[in-house]
Amino acid sequence: MADPLFAKAGLHALNLGQAWSAVLAFSFQLFLDFSAYTEMAIGSALIFGLILPENFRRPYVATDIRDFWRRWHISLSNFLRDYLYIPLGGSRHGPWCYVVATMVTMGLCGLWHGAGWTYVAWGLWHGLGLAVCHGWQRFGRPMPKLAGWFITMLFVLAGWVIFRAASFTVAASILASLAGGGGMGGALQEIKLLIAAALVSALIPSAHEIINGLKKPHPALAVGAAALAVYCLLEVGEGAPVNFIYFQF
Repeated sequence: MADPLFAKAGLHALNLGQAWSAVLAFSFQLFLDFSAYTEMAIGSALIFGLILPENFRRPYVATDIRDFWRRWHISLSNFLRDYLYIPLGGSRHGPWCYVVATMVTMGLCGLWHGAGWTYVAWGLWHGLGLAVCHGWQRFGRPMPKLAGWFITMLFVLAGWVIFRAASFTVAASILASLAGGGGMGGALQEIKLLIAAALVSALIPSAHEIINGLKKPHPALAVGAAALAVYCLLEVGEGAPVNFIYFQF
């Protein structure tokens, strides 16, 4: 769904249903694509006795943007924290130093994804969100978790529009369409698929979560996982080729 709808947004404004279909589809596509790739890398390494760090921990259940970045692309987040944010001063030298260090770090995080201004804008968008979240938490007024999750998801989805759009013009058009600027008509496309993706993203734990929760290996889990692995291998090559998003990064 995502690619045709984003391509269509470059030609004319999407209606409400199309805009939300495009953004939700890309959000799940990106997460499931990249988290599956890293899970396969972690599993392949374990065959050789190598333990790779966890890289995703159900980021779409985060209740604030700082929590999101503790769950999303953890290896990159840790690298940026240790080699950019902390050397730039972090939060040790007052709020203004924190804001500058955060904005520079996240701007470079965006640039890491690609040599384009939309990527930089996406990084700065998250830098701004992290700064506001940090300030709110220092203010000492806890937000209800459901409200925090809802605001966080709206923020992340808006960011993915900037990240995915071919230009700022297209991004602005889609963001306007999400609010009904392109018309209030239309319905969510492939709603069953979107619901399935949402349930998988929110409920299925990462491999590290599963391992940490098991006191010892369970035979039934081993048999089920092996059967699923065989099924996946047999399915490889079926249907039309599907692009691997993160190959370009």
